[in-house]
Amino acid sequence: NIINGYPNEFSHAILNIISNAKDVLVLRKISNPKIILSIKVGKRFTIIKIEDNAGGVKLESLEKLFDPYYTTKPYGTGTGLYMVKLVIKNSFSGDLKVNNSEKGLRYIMALPQKR
Repeated sequence: NIINGYPNEFSHAILNIISNAKDVLVLRKISNPKIILSIKVGKRFTIIKIEDNAGGVKLESLEKLFDPYYTTKPYGTGTGLYMVKLVIKNSFSGDLKVNNSEKGLRYIMALPQKR
């Protein structure tokens, strides 16, 4: 199964999400920090989930995470997740969502398979 898009853009998007998760785990001093990446390949879509155990974010922040220049960190520009969402949508014709899980923040990426 093949996903259409640019490998460098894809790796940048994944690394940006993982880097954000790492930053929050460190900032919140989470003992036994975890970032779990899972991939399910279906007939029409590949689903990639990236989840941390840093406690998630408040609902008002959750709704703004992909907004340009919005950040929950004391440092940062707020452009990273905005750019990731654009790349997934425009370069891969995919979708990226985020929600709070039982333990932290969960990103769900749906990428269509090449036909």
